[in-house]
Amino acid sequence: MPKKGKLTPEEWKAAMTRYKYEVAAELGLKAKLNRVGWRHMTTEECGRIGGRMGGRLGGEMVKRLIARAEEAMIRGQKPTAPHPAPPDPAPSETQERSWPKQ
Repeated sequence: MPKKGKLTPEEWKAAMTRYKYEVAAELGLKAKLNRVGWRHMTTEECGRIGGRMGGRLGGEMVKRLIARAEEAMIRGQKPTAPHPAPPDPAPSETQERSWPKQ
């Protein structure tokens, strides 16, 4: 059994599917979605749904990261990111320049 508050991949997928439909309903797109399905929704409509979802999920993630950092500072530890971003690769001297030749 997963830890309390943790979802299995199947539970996560089901939760995200429910969430997509909730957001579609908030945007007035649920009737069309039920009628035509995801394949026939426009890019703009899907983007509106995804944008709304991403904003909420992203906001929740920021709240959790701030809480984690505050807890670490209270314990006197250095806050750490859950998954540090890899460094940008340095351009090699053999790469061709992208500006036009004169």
